Amino acid sequence: MNRNSQSMWGRCGWRHLAVAILAGLTFCLAPCQSARAGELIEYDTPYYTIRTDMPKDDVREVAVRVTSMHDEYVRIAKPFMTKLPKKMPLNLYCSVKDFIAAGGDPYHGGYFSPKDQALLIRARKSAGDAFLWRTIQHEAFHQFSYPFSRKIPMWASEGLADYFGEGIWTGSGLVTGAISPGRLKATQAEITGKQMLSFQDMTAISHADWNKAVGSPQSRNYNQAWAMVEFLMCANNGAYHDAFVGFLRELAQVDRGPTSASAPAEPKSWQDVFVAQFKKSPEDVQAEYAKWWLSLGPNPTRDIYTRAMVETLTAFLARSYDANQRFRDVREFLTAGANGQVRIKQEFLHWLPSDLLRDSVKEAMKHREWSLQSDSGGQPKLVLAERGGSTFTGTFTLSGQDPPKVEVTVTPADAGR
Repeated sequence: MNRNSQSMWGRCGWRHLAVAILAGLTFCLAPCQSARAGELIEYDTPYYTIRTDMPKDDVREVAVRVTSMHDEYVRIAKPFMTKLPKKMPLNLYCSVKDFIAAGGDPYHGGYFSPKDQALLIRARKSAGDAFLWRTIQHEAFHQFSYPFSRKIPMWASEGLADYFGEGIWTGSGLVTGAISPGRLKATQAEITGKQMLSFQDMTAISHADWNKAVGSPQSRNYNQAWAMVEFLMCANNGAYHDAFVGFLRELAQVDRGPTSASAPAEPKSWQDVFVAQFKKSPEDVQAEYAKWWLSLGPNPTRDIYTRAMVETLTAFLARSYDANQRFRDVREFLTAGANGQVRIKQEFLHWLPSDLLRDSVKEAMKHREWSLQSDSGGQPKLVLAERGGSTFTGTFTLSGQDPPKVEVTVTPADAGR
């Protein structure tokens, strides 16, 4: 990856994640709609055992997406989680009645049940529903990080879950670190309107008190938790990333008990751990947090969104090339994408939903600086050279039965100056 691309977002949004091999993926032969009322059919995937009454084609999208999602969890959380979970249960209900009967709240899209380690999700509409994916990506992190998450502040647990919930799936991986206009506006309004809680007060909120909050306080808590994690993970070229990881890792180890029979471990407050890792007081970091958020313009992560779009298009270009389909130029490729004429193999290692491509083509049509070029080996690469902006180059590698590996290199406009 071109290191020049990292600027103020250094660690966020730029690392490619190939979709894991789904060699063990199996599906029922009979349509899932034929199941008896209240019956969930089981599907096995590398990281999840999916039980659902969703249509089989939708389950295929679920399987591919949650595999990419889990890979991103591992990439980001492995430095501070000492033990990664085994295969986990994921239950998705099209039937609201069955979702409620299983313990689901009709006013929420899903939840993680610590009692049986299961994730229960209300599958509204179809697998393409954006709310469904935000819910899965958020709640599944609570499942993935349990019981680690019990040892860290609620804002860190919920903030990380929301950080993943905002992730953008490209068909090749999950891109994190993007800031939507709505969340930017809400965060800046909370700071300027003095509605923001201090880091001290946020850390003092217990699990019970967090869940008791309703209405505006609840929305504020979730948004600020996400904003704190976004800042600590991404701001100023990831300046606080390593300190944040160390903070979480040390808090998770605090309650492990005596280091030896004769020397019991002294408990550390979160403030002590914070100062030890950040080398600054919580108040000083909070002041930098407010300053950074208020300095952001209306679309601060535009390159991350663009990079995700280019990665999605390249994922389909790679699959069409692997299926022996060739395009004369970028216009022919985008037109084929808009009309559902891009050929891809139907094996679970390679299949992607057609809606993903059509949505990306719609976004691509807003840009005029596309080209389809060839690398030294004659293989196509997708290039978006924005006028006065960054250049995004999407390339891929074919590797036999595995899905294509996609990479997007981002070169800032001033990289050659």
